[in-house]
Amino acid sequence: MADLYRAPILVLVDMQPIYNASHRVLDQVEQELSLALSEQWHIVALMWQGKGPIYGRLLKMMQRSSTRFVLRRKNNKDGSPEVLHALQSKGWQAERFRIVGVNTHQCVQATTIGLADKLPQIPVEVLTNACAGPTANDWSKFPERENLTLVSRISHPLQLSILRAAAHSTAA
Repeated sequence: MADLYRAPILVLVDMQPIYNASHRVLDQVEQELSLALSEQWHIVALMWQGKGPIYGRLLKMMQRSSTRFVLRRKNNKDGSPEVLHALQSKGWQAERFRIVGVNTHQCVQATTIGLADKLPQIPVEVLTNACAGPTANDWSKFPERENLTLVSRISHPLQLSILRAAAHSTAA
């Protein structure tokens, strides 16, 4: 029961205005980022090098918690090496990942599979309502891994409080 609640590392993938798909999920990503900040999760924001900055409003939110967020540039679809380097440089332990961003069947997928394959003991969740691509997402084509879960909605803070309380009471 103690494993019910494991604070995730939130990974934002390429939330840059140059990607049209990012406009469609900006509000959902912002909601998840707000939850991450209120729950004091660690955050790794990836951005494709040379494609401009991430959304200013997302950056401002993260900068309020500078000790819990890292911004990394990447030049490959798979951003998992940058995520793992960020964790190592900050001394953060990954117990779970939550992935949001664009483009679903390119960078989000490559980063997700990279993390799932490199850390098969760590759960990886993809928030389907906070991911978008240039065309409609076909989640049936998303590769499967034992430690990979597609989550269709953002966790509610009350659910997290209940899980934390249950984990704490069984650990005591």
